[in-house]
Amino acid sequence: MTLTSASPAPAPTPKSPASLAPALSLPTPLSPQGSPHGSPGGPEEAPAGPRSAEGGRPGPRLPHVPGFTGRTRETAALVSHLGEGGRSGSAPVLAVVSGGPGMGKTALALHAAHLVTDRYPAGAVLLPLSAPDGTPRPADEAAAELRSLLPSGAAHGSSLVILDDAVHPDQVRRFLDATGCGAVVVTSRMGLAALVATHGPAVLQLGALPPQESRALLTAVLGQERVAAESGAVHTLTEACGHVPLALRIVAARLLTRPRMRLADHAAWLLRDLPARLALPDDPRMSVPLALDGALRRLPAPLADAHLRLARLEGRITAPDAAGVLSSPRRTPRRCSNGSSTPGSSRRTGPGPSA
Repeated sequence: MTLTSASPAPAPTPKSPASLAPALSLPTPLSPQGSPHGSPGGPEEAPAGPRSAEGGRPGPRLPHVPGFTGRTRETAALVSHLGEGGRSGSAPVLAVVSGGPGMGKTALALHAAHLVTDRYPAGAVLLPLSAPDGTPRPADEAAAELRSLLPSGAAHGSSLVILDDAVHPDQVRRFLDATGCGAVVVTSRMGLAALVATHGPAVLQLGALPPQESRALLTAVLGQERVAAESGAVHTLTEACGHVPLALRIVAARLLTRPRMRLADHAAWLLRDLPARLALPDDPRMSVPLALDGALRRLPAPLADAHLRLARLEGRITAPDAAGVLSSPRRTPRRCSNGSSTPGSSRRTGPGPSA
């Protein structure tokens, strides 16, 4: 699969906190019935969904990711791959988007899916495969939800399914054989190497953003004038965030709601207590410490302990240093890394462990 680059469109200049949600690229939350709800100011008006094969009835709609910023190459690659699906009678195209917590896996999958809606006239579905505590959902429960979301009578290959937050390859395999859809995008904090071995999907591993995309994210929220006025502080902020999208969005939100605060002052405040200050008190989803705690809870106890010990090295991990903090032979750190099956677990991708 060939990756292509494209220059990002000029970023808008937000004028007030009302523009925060679009610029932060957060998926609109779903109600228990799967219908999107907007910001506290009222529900977002969504365009009509794609038409199904049944009498023009609208197909299911995905939550929106307004103002998506960054991941230019990954978006191009995923859109190109999904463009090969939607053919009746053929096996679904499959893509796995993996990475640590806060890297924007679900946002990328949703953004790409919206760009290929014309290819899948029966609609697209987002199906969570994990409970809020990170445990896998019961297979029958997830399968029943998918059946309720997909339009009956749709042509084979005419729908797209996002299987979100998969924990094990077997969770995915049963849906590949049962859905009859044209494309499946899997997001996971795990590498899902066994699925890759048996089904050969396109694989996108998300790490930290490139520095220019981190800056573009802050510019999209705060505006070009404010960012250009404190270029050095912007660099400090993006480095403090580890170029992790979740951390950058939290910083952007705090600054947008404090329009008179200097970026340098905020950077100094942030650096005095990292990562604890990378959190917003009014939304538990917007917290780097909670995301990392959740990642650790998903790991077996020995691996969780290994991650905490390796964190003492502050990202500068070599085999001798890792063996020292783990109090183990040099070959043990490699076994721990392989056992975690998490992209980024043996390289720096942000302010904490992946899971």
